[in-house]
Amino acid sequence: MVQATLASPFVQLLLLAAGSAAGRHFLLRHGESATASGAIAMAIGIFVLGALQRLPVPVATLTQLLTLEGLIVWAYIAASYVRSYFRGTFHNHTDDPVGCFAVGTWVAGTAVLARLVAIVLPAWRPLVLLLAGLTLLVWLWYLVLITRRYRIILDSPSRLHTTGRVLLATVSTQSLVLLIEQLFPGQVPVVLAAGLIWLGYLFYGLGFVLILQRYLRQAHWRLADDWDNTNCILHGAMSITVLAALESRALPDSLILATWLWVLAMFVVVEGIEIARLVARVRAYGWRRAVATYQVSQWARNFTFGMFYAATVRLSVLLDGTAGLGIAGLTTLQAGIIAWGQYVVLILLLIEISLFMLHNAGPRLRKLFVAVPGMTGAVEAREC
Repeated sequence: MVQATLASPFVQLLLLAAGSAAGRHFLLRHGESATASGAIAMAIGIFVLGALQRLPVPVATLTQLLTLEGLIVWAYIAASYVRSYFRGTFHNHTDDPVGCFAVGTWVAGTAVLARLVAIVLPAWRPLVLLLAGLTLLVWLWYLVLITRRYRIILDSPSRLHTTGRVLLATVSTQSLVLLIEQLFPGQVPVVLAAGLIWLGYLFYGLGFVLILQRYLRQAHWRLADDWDNTNCILHGAMSITVLAALESRALPDSLILATWLWVLAMFVVVEGIEIARLVARVRAYGWRRAVATYQVSQWARNFTFGMFYAATVRLSVLLDGTAGLGIAGLTTLQAGIIAWGQYVVLILLLIEISLFMLHNAGPRLRKLFVAVPGMTGAVEAREC
């Protein structure tokens, strides 16, 4: 009976793997994955878990296919890091005091994927447990790594131009809470879940102060060039905290609601800055260089939007419609987010996939784009 359950998804996995390998070989450039590439798995995973479930599409079929493709994408990224280790270039991922915080995407990406597989393919629990064990080990190593890097950043008056990457300490910790709750529903001690969530709050508070000090202390910084893509994690890190608290029920509802309100405020502030930044970049560089370029850090935006949507939906469900605190305007806003947010998440994901394909286009695929005015610069954009 188990073999019958496994057969169809396993065959689908093999076919998707073969198609992905062929497409990658013939159409895409090959290279080492950036440190933050785990954000790709994070963005895909939260899209499938949240927004996809509320789209008017064949949800069950697409959920399984995207879960399997997520495994393949994760495998390619993980294999790149393993090769980096044996080639002696692994230090490139850990040397930079701020950049190394992007290792948190390895933890969160693996945790989100493991949670997705546990929900969609429950018969594959051995694989889920393997991914969960890997998540825990990498998270423990990550804690040691960032503890040392915090000291370096704090010793620098400029805070080393800290970005939202430091908030991945929170994201990785809360993703671990979500995974544990998924694997052992109703069995996780409240004190353990609460302890991990509060650790995430601690990381967030420290990261928030470091980012604030960076911009207050950096003279003559320019919005067009110095505001980082990953600063959107200022709201994304708290969105996943809301979701972790809701799933574990380890915090009082009042605190969860207060955290969601903070998320909403940060979302408005940060995305308002992003709009102003877009205007500034268009004025400085034109539409092509300002918009049609790819950076791996852009996946953070997909993840944060997807997580905000998922947390808002879950908040409404678990608190039985009381999330609006009885305030008509807030209740209406939440209803609007739940009704339309999935389309925003989908559009952003499709845009990011398109930019990724353009940036990583191999010679065969590039020929399709270079003839299109304005596309050459997108293909040649430098990845950060």
